[in-house]
Amino acid sequence: MGTLNLGTSGKIQATNIDLDGDWSDAPAGTIIQVVTAHGKTSFSSTSTSYVQTPVQCTITPKVSTSQILVRQCVSSWEGTGGYGHRQVRATGGYVNSDCGTYGDYYDYGSSSYGTVPHEILVTNHNTTSAITFTAWGKGGGGVWYWPNNYNPSTMTHKYIMVCTEIAT
Repeated sequence: MGTLNLGTSGKIQATNIDLDGDWSDAPAGTIIQVVTAHGKTSFSSTSTSYVQTPVQCTITPKVSTSQILVRQCVSSWEGTGGYGHRQVRATGGYVNSDCGTYGDYYDYGSSSYGTVPHEILVTNHNTTSAITFTAWGKGGGGVWYWPNNYNPSTMTHKYIMVCTEIAT
């Protein structure tokens, strides 16, 4: 790994920096890359089995032995008396039908609305091919919206998914 020299005025002074180079010897914990995806597509279902939502993010790992922290934050609404469950699945260079599951957000009245974060850490992708992480969901009865169907014209996004590649 090369050396990055910092000047005394706090400016970075360096030549020939190749950030797309070989990250295989990056120190453990180094953030190699961050990829984000967001949108404002609404989605609803009455399914009590997992179904694919529009929430997804694609990352191409630079190191096959790295870890990928997948974070999602999605506005959601669960109908009366229903349980909600979320799951992240992976396709592409790494395939996993359950990278991580979060369950049991529940409505306590006529309905429940919230923005629930969900994080998983993938430690065994073993690839440098593109991986698409997709959020799946299921409800426990009645209609559920994930992302929510609330749609003011000023809303910029209803969900965000962030994939962070971390050196090990």
